Amino acid sequence: MTSQLSRQTATLGAAARQVAATAKADGWQPADAMTTLRAIDNLLAALARLGSPVDATLAPAQNAVAEMRRLVQNSPRPGDRAEDWAHRNMRVAEKLWLDEQRQRPFG
Repeated sequence: MTSQLSRQTATLGAAARQVAATAKADGWQPADAMTTLRAIDNLLAALARLGSPVDATLAPAQNAVAEMRRLVQNSPRPGDRAEDWAHRNMRVAEKLWLDEQRQRPFG
């Protein structure tokens, strides 16, 4: 059983490094962040089975994961951020200005 766990944890470590590299390059999507947080929850629960001293030590990490979930759930969706609205409003203003310019006579 231990060798299976060793292989699984090695695979997990490699996958975690790949996720970190991809997230650094591409950023996070809320659904991906939630999936990652669920995986972390599962790993913390597995480690907590080592006993009460470990369980108590892991409590801050479990609280941090719960807080991260709240932050992700309450984060603005793409298109709802202030920067997105400013960009969209600038495009609308530019279009209105161009339309107005097309209606003016030359000269």
